[in-house]
Amino acid sequence: MPAAAFRMLSKPGHPSQQDSNARPPMDTQTQRKLELLFELLALPPQRVAPRMRIALAPCVLMTEVDAHGVTLVLTLAHRTERAQRWLPSLMQTCAPEWSLGIPVRACVAQGRPMLIASPPASANFQAVEWLSCVTRMRRLLERIDAQQQRETRP
Repeated sequence: MPAAAFRMLSKPGHPSQQDSNARPPMDTQTQRKLELLFELLALPPQRVAPRMRIALAPCVLMTEVDAHGVTLVLTLAHRTERAQRWLPSLMQTCAPEWSLGIPVRACVAQGRPMLIASPPASANFQAVEWLSCVTRMRRLLERIDAQQQRETRP
């Protein structure tokens, strides 16, 4: 899992989130795609930054833009008991046909099921395809969250 995903789970302002090297500004095309993605997710307008964390209850979407492209990390906002048991379900999402050809990795980090999509900068993916991938990842994590809720209720 990329180190960025670990940094994003720490609290804002935490030393692990502070970069010692300034990042180059993101290109206009990537910025527009992220703006459109956020609009399609029905999020309020906001300034797009190279690294963002957005609540999509019960999930958290973290984005990071670098020279290699965009990384879209979706995880549950809270820890899940025995989170590792969800790994086989998460791994099924790594099939290219499931994510419209966008590479997706799955893991459990800090007790949270996590899916990481990495549309490469060189690819001609559009925001609508990013949305479809994020929506599928979100549905799976929502099902995991709902199952976890049912199991913890008396």
